[in-house]
Amino acid sequence: MFSPDGTQIAVHYNNKVYLLSSSTGRTILPPFEAHQNFVSLINFSPDGSRIVSSDSETAYVWSTQSGKVILGPLEAVASFIIEIAFSPDSGSVVSLLRLPLSYILDSPNSPQNAQQNGKMSQYAIRIWNTLGGIQTIHPQISEDIDITATSIGCLSGKQCVIFAYHGGILICNLEGVCAREIAITDNALGFVTQVRMSPHGTHVAALLSGHIFVWDLNPWDEVLRPLEISSEASEVSFSPYDFYLASISFQEVRIWDVRNGSLVSGPFKQPEDPMSPCFSPDGTSVICGSRSGKLYLWDVRSPCILRDPLQGHAHAIASISFHPDGTRLVSGSKDGTACVWDAVSGEMVLGPLRLNLFDAFTAFSPDGDRLILTQESGFALVLLDAQTGSKVAGPFEFALWGNTRGVAFSPNGSSIAIANGTEFFDYEHGYEDHVRVIAVDTGNTLWSTRLHHEVYSAPPTFSPDGMRLIIRSCHYLSKWDFDADKLYVYDAHSGDLLSDKVHGNYYRSKVLPDGTGIIASFQSQIIVQDINTGQKELRSLGWDTNEAELAEFSRDCTHIAFATKDRAIYVYNTHIGQRILDLVNWHTSSISRINFSLDGTQLVTGSYDHIIKVTDIRATPPYFLGSSTKGFGEWRVRDDGWVVDKSSKLLVWIPPNLRSLLVHPRTKLLISRRGYLRLNFEGTYIGELWAKCYKEL
Repeated sequence: MFSPDGTQIAVHYNNKVYLLSSSTGRTILPPFEAHQNFVSLINFSPDGSRIVSSDSETAYVWSTQSGKVILGPLEAVASFIIEIAFSPDSGSVVSLLRLPLSYILDSPNSPQNAQQNGKMSQYAIRIWNTLGGIQTIHPQISEDIDITATSIGCLSGKQCVIFAYHGGILICNLEGVCAREIAITDNALGFVTQVRMSPHGTHVAALLSGHIFVWDLNPWDEVLRPLEISSEASEVSFSPYDFYLASISFQEVRIWDVRNGSLVSGPFKQPEDPMSPCFSPDGTSVICGSRSGKLYLWDVRSPCILRDPLQGHAHAIASISFHPDGTRLVSGSKDGTACVWDAVSGEMVLGPLRLNLFDAFTAFSPDGDRLILTQESGFALVLLDAQTGSKVAGPFEFALWGNTRGVAFSPNGSSIAIANGTEFFDYEHGYEDHVRVIAVDTGNTLWSTRLHHEVYSAPPTFSPDGMRLIIRSCHYLSKWDFDADKLYVYDAHSGDLLSDKVHGNYYRSKVLPDGTGIIASFQSQIIVQDINTGQKELRSLGWDTNEAELAEFSRDCTHIAFATKDRAIYVYNTHIGQRILDLVNWHTSSISRINFSLDGTQLVTGSYDHIIKVTDIRATPPYFLGSSTKGFGEWRVRDDGWVVDKSSKLLVWIPPNLRSLLVHPRTKLLISRRGYLRLNFEGTYIGELWAKCYKEL
């Protein structure tokens, strides 16, 4: 199985456990040899620092750094260890024991009538903690139930034990209480030979005489029809993010989408029968063992073997932003769709949702529970449940001719401010914007106003306390005039105009987090302006920001990111005016949208090449699996496609059709219908390391 970070693979063979590098396949440590019998179970701790291994009678916890025993031997004592795993906090080892009839349980709540009812075995949950403490719990399972399959999982963030029998599946907590039961109605197929819960507890899969059944646990125990497999499956395994299921059968591996039961990849032909399938942490690979001791690694997302195109947009990205907790992204595209993505795996978790092609606007509510977007038909906004996509409120209609300048939720999410502008220019008044504040629960307009601009208004912004609504009106001379624009401040509840006397430059600006000022970039300066007095503080950047096509401030306004005409991204510290990061050739087409994560550590960008990228902008980011920079520094790509190291020495050339898909060292996520390309330089002898490929005889 893979380590949590994907860099290591643990394998058991006979009575030994081996730790391998996932990139080279070479052993990292000498084999672990404490077991006297064949090892049957292994598991990594959540932080990857330890491995627990069991030979059914004895378990050990050992370090992945030194290979030394940390805890153990942990004895089953006249019983058999059939499942074992670490607790979510890594502080305990949880095991499931099968107790023979001859074993007399020394427990006040153990069944005393097992022999009379003919039970061949009983089960116990045993928990060992790191301090040597032991706790044994006997699940409350009826005496007349014959358990045929078991596993350990996690449901609603809490560890649980799953039992399968002829008529159903029981899910029990670690107190032994079985609080949930799934009925199996098609008993004609025989009994369950394997049962598995997905990592996040959203699905349960079971094998009934080689047939695969999947249940959706949220919100009901909805059973998907048996997956259409040509040969009997022998084992199944879920992907890290619950969406896919790997199944193995006679010399074949298949990948299924559990959301609709479709086969999405495979079958992959293996020369010998596969065993123990396991996904990599990023869900892109599956590793299988075999009786001969060989390991087989399958790239299950390679475009040459996927039956369906990879998920992604088919046109330019028009809007993109993070969920408040940073776990998801929402994007709107000129292809007329909106999608919600897992910010780690890149999997589409909701969508595609149909959008208005002219105003592909999308955003999360402050609590992240709702999603607002432009409706497919007509000029209107609709509020959806961010988990299910079902309509919560709306549509909120706006003018027929025009577009959405911006939408802002109030801090408590009870109201929405919508700025909608017309496309018709009046020589006396300029363009007209209609600003409305509506109640989310009823859709009623609380107040509205009309503004006239030479060009447009920036998106409306509520003050942090929700008491004021701030609107920045921009002039067509904004790029060149220091005071071309005007600031309007309204009472957010009554709509009364509080101030319209302050002028400045708001072409690229943001309201400060405390609501007292505006921060803006103008030519080669950062300007911080007091909302009430109009007083300005100037900070030099040393770079003409007119070279940028886009600019976006971080949430705390301590940083600003620019996207340039030549597809580069520059990040500046707004306090000292220093450039802290420059990313050249970050997209192969113009960057259409840019946004910070709420914690300011990541940038999400969308471009006209239809690609979404999440980039880690920290000074020393963790490099992601397959993007090692060891020996070459933070490599980059030149205009001619050559990848060069920190000294501009040539490393490898990328063909033009693959450059947009390249995952850079700082790239945390790339979403594209065409997949992605990773470069892994670990173990390569290029550049100054070429001499190492020669060895003395």
